[in-house]
Amino acid sequence: MTRTLSRTLERFCDLCDRAAQYGLQVCLEFAVYTGVRTLTPAAHVVARSKRANASVLIDALHWSLSGGLPAHVAAVDPALLRYAQICDAGPDMPAPTDPPSLIREARTGRLLPGEGVLPLAALVAALPPAAALAIEAPCRATAHLPALERAKRAYRALTALAAVRAARR
Repeated sequence: MTRTLSRTLERFCDLCDRAAQYGLQVCLEFAVYTGVRTLTPAAHVVARSKRANASVLIDALHWSLSGGLPAHVAAVDPALLRYAQICDAGPDMPAPTDPPSLIREARTGRLLPGEGVLPLAALVAALPPAAALAIEAPCRATAHLPALERAKRAYRALTALAAVRAARR
């Protein structure tokens, strides 16, 4: 284990222990511009933490940017995968070597499921059936819409994806 991952494990365990006192769950989210860049080391850290309240959070955008494949998800202990943040992205995503553009995309350029090119149906099919799905799709282009309209659009998009997930099982 690298020094960075060892330090991440130490901090993650401390956070899990503190959160457990309040009955809280802790998810480790990976992103190519952080110290935990892909699913495999994230799962490794969570497994090594041996904390009952620990899990890996798969964010569809970060998973895709990291070269994630459904087979990578299927290879992880299902007990470690309790939650996923779902969004879509256009075909012109920033390069993994451009962190400022990646961060901007993550904060303001996401699309709702079905509006882009990410393999979302394959991702959610690879997740454990009990894994919770949530939309995380901040998008500057729709920020002018009322919150209720944005929520309705997100609900419709996630409901459609969940129907595809259910049909594949």
